Parts: sequence; structure tokens; C-alpha cells
Amino acid sequence: MRRTIAIACAILLLGCRQLLSSDSYRFVESTSDSGADSSFDGGGAACQLARPPAPVVTQETGGNVELIFAIRTINIGETTGIDGVPEYRKLGFDLDGRCTSAGDPPSCTNAHRSDPSEGDGINGIDDALGHMISTIKSTFGQEIITSKLVNDEVQAATLPPTSLFRIRGYDGLDSDNHVEVDWYFPVLPGPTQADGGGAQADAAMAPRWDGTDVWPVQPSTFVQPPSPDGTNPGGAVLQRTSVDAYVSRYQVVATFPQGIPFRFWHLQVALYDPMLTIDIVPNPATGKFELRGLVTGRAKMSDVMGLVPTMTSSFPGIIVCTNDALYVNIRNWMCSFFDLSSSSSAT
Repeated sequence: MRRTIAIACAILLLGCRQLLSSDSYRFVESTSDSGADSSFDGGGAACQLARPPAPVVTQETGGNVELIFAIRTINIGETTGIDGVPEYRKLGFDLDGRCTSAGDPPSCTNAHRSDPSEGDGINGIDDALGHMISTIKSTFGQEIITSKLVNDEVQAATLPPTSLFRIRGYDGLDSDNHVEVDWYFPVLPGPTQADGGGAQADAAMAPRWDGTDVWPVQPSTFVQPPSPDGTNPGGAVLQRTSVDAYVSRYQVVATFPQGIPFRFWHLQVALYDPMLTIDIVPNPATGKFELRGLVTGRAKMSDVMGLVPTMTSSFPGIIVCTNDALYVNIRNWMCSFFDLSSSSSAT
């Protein structure tokens, strides 16, 4: 059985004043009839699953508002809140239709974990990536990667923003049953010349975050990789576009093609069941929109294992081979965080 790891990442986009707290997202009870068991063993009430909002309008309204945003800061959920609860247990959505968190009322059982306290987060939230990153320092003795590290590098212009999003066809109102969302990867702008005569090139300038920053983007297409369960061989060229997105009470919900790349720091993996859920906040004072929200999905454990060379490059002079004890330790650590089966029908 292939395994997948759940990913949730809070994002703060250009123009925002603050990050919406993870417990402020509008979770709604699941009404899915997919067959996933989300009820308490013994006939208790169904667990409330953290899900994005459903559309509230059905009539096509049309619109021509176009919004473009760059991710300014991210939060992968590796820290612990002032309430003592790890952020990865509060950040994200339920991705497998199962409420598998010990302590949730009603209490449920997670079939693949020996310790039920390590089950899903509140209301079935799946964020294995945040959990994994939260243990890096205690496992390896140093912080290889953190949300703060990524945010500091973006602000210093040593790392481009994680993503750019473009919303098209929006009517500008609280709800719109059809918008299109493009998802791009920006790169740092090339160095500029102080004059036309070949003076020393300047380093990339720190972003101003005032709407005037310009970032080149990688090509807008990508080749779809094979699906985790092997049912799709991949190879198709797909656009990085969600054509069936909608706005529900100022919250955009957009799903993207299977296998769309997800980039975090210098790490990149194919994302399955990818979803962008962002709050649109009209600001009357500035006349602009502000956005903050979530990127969620799942990644193959084999793809995550392929990121080990990038992660271990933080240890100067260390080359990790499969016959090294360090490789065994990394493998065992990483594989302990699988959260979801590659098949939605499996336990």
C-alpha cells in the first residue's frame, strides 16, 4: 500500500495586515456520502470534520475583476500555540473523511497509529507535514527548516515568494459561483545594471509588498506525474489553473489538477487533491483586497523521501547513502509521519 503525507500550509498574501488565526476558519460539518466512517464506535454522533465552505449561489453572475497576489508569509504549523496545542493540530482541513483524533468529542480511533494521541488534529485535520517539521530539531539537534526561515529569506530577497495566485472573472461580491484561479511559481528577478555600460550588477531588492513588485514566473504548464495509486500513468501537460473555483461568503475555494507541484523552501513535490482556500477581505480604507488562507493536499511518501538530499545539504560535508546509519534514522523518522492511504477506499 502506498502512503501519502498530508500537507497544510497557511499563507499570508501581499496586502494583508495579519494572518488569520487557524481557529478562525469557517469549518463546516461534512455531508459527504463517500463511505468513509466518521462516526464514533458504538453509535455516537458523527464527528464534525473540518471542511471548506460549499457554494452559496448557483446562478452564473459573471464578472471581470482580476486580482493578483504574492504569498508574503507562510506557516506550516510546526510551532505550539499559547494554548499548548501544536499548530499542526489546528491548521488545515480533514482530507480523508475520517475523524481520527483522540480526545475529539466523540472520540474516534485511528487505525494506522499505535498511539491514538498522535491521530488527526481537531475535527479530523490532517497536517502530517507540520508535525514532521516540528520534530526536526529534537531529532537531529538543529533547525533545518522552519516557517520563519522561509519568511526571512523571502523578505531578504534570497528566496522568491512561494507562489503567485491570480483570480479571474470575479464579480467582486461576497459570493460568486464561478471564478478561475491560476497558480504560478515566481523566481527572483535578474540583477539590474546601475547604468547601461555594464556597471556592477545589484542584488535582488527586498520586496516592497505595495503592489509594485515584479517577479518573473516559471512556465505556466507542467507534466502530470503518475498518481500515487497507479491508476493514472501521468505524462499529460496541464495548466496550473483551477477552472471550477468559486467564492463563498468572501472565501475562495479552488481545486487544481492532480500532481500540481507544491513548493516549500527549496523543496518541491507533486501535490494530490490540491486545494487553495483563501479569505478575501475588502479594505475600504485602501480600496484593495487582502487575502489569507490555506494550501492543502497530500504528497507521496516516496516523493518526500526524494527530498532527503536537499534537507541534508544543511549538514556541511555529510553525504547520506542508503547503507549509512544516518539514512536509516532519517528514513524511519520520515516514514513515521505518513497520514493517509493513497486510496480513499482503504483504511
